[in-house]
Amino acid sequence: MNDVYAFIEAEKTTHHVALLCRLLKVARSSFYGRLAGEQARAARRRRPGP
Repeated sequence: MNDVYAFIEAEKTTHHVALLCRLLKVARSSFYGRLAGEQARAARRRRPGP
């Protein structure tokens, strides 16, 4: 499933995310949820430890 999300991320500049999700049978909310999760994990990695 990661490949599908990566493909959508790569192609979202040329095609609408809604169209890509519909064609690939992925819920838009799942794509954006995955994206938000990745951003949150990256922010936690950048944060200095205790």
